[in-house]
Amino acid sequence: MKLLTTIAAVLLSISAFSQDYIEYDNGTFTQNGEELSMEQIEHLIEQYQAGWRAQVNFRRGMRFNKRATDEGRLSRNLMGTGVGVVGLFAAGGTYGIGFLWANPLFGGDGDQEKATNYYLAGTAITAVTVYSTVKISSLKYWQNRRETSFNIVANKLNKAIKASNE
Repeated sequence: MKLLTTIAAVLLSISAFSQDYIEYDNGTFTQNGEELSMEQIEHLIEQYQAGWRAQVNFRRGMRFNKRATDEGRLSRNLMGTGVGVVGLFAAGGTYGIGFLWANPLFGGDGDQEKATNYYLAGTAITAVTVYSTVKISSLKYWQNRRETSFNIVANKLNKAIKASNE
C-alpha cells in the first residue's frame, strides 16, 4: 500500500511539473501543447523572474528572428555589404602597401619578401571578408543564432518554473 501511494505521488508530481514547462522548436514556444506568442513569453520571463540573461537572450532572439525571415532580408544584405566594403578596403590597402614596399620607384626598398607578406595578408583578408559576407547574408546563419538564443530562454524559464514549483 505504501509503495502504491509513493508511485501515485511521484506520477502526480511529474505530471504537475511537466505541464508548466516551456518547449521551443523552430521559432515557436509551446506550453502544454499550446503555442505561445512572444508577448506571452516576455510576460512569463517577468512573472517567473527568469533573470537578466533570459531577458537579454529574448531580446537578442527577437532581433535574430526578424533577420531570419524575408522581412529581414534588407538588414542582412546591408550588414553583409558593410562587412564586404570594409574588408575589401583593408585588403586593398594591404596590397597597396606591399606594392609600394616592393617598388623602388615609389620609395620602397625593393624588398620582395616583405612585399610578399603584405600580399599574403591581403589575400587572407579578402578570403575572410568573402566568407564573412556570405555568412552574414545567409538566412541559415540567423536562424541558427535565433535557435541558440531562444533555447537559452526556454531553459532559463524552465529553471525558474521548476524553482517556483518547489
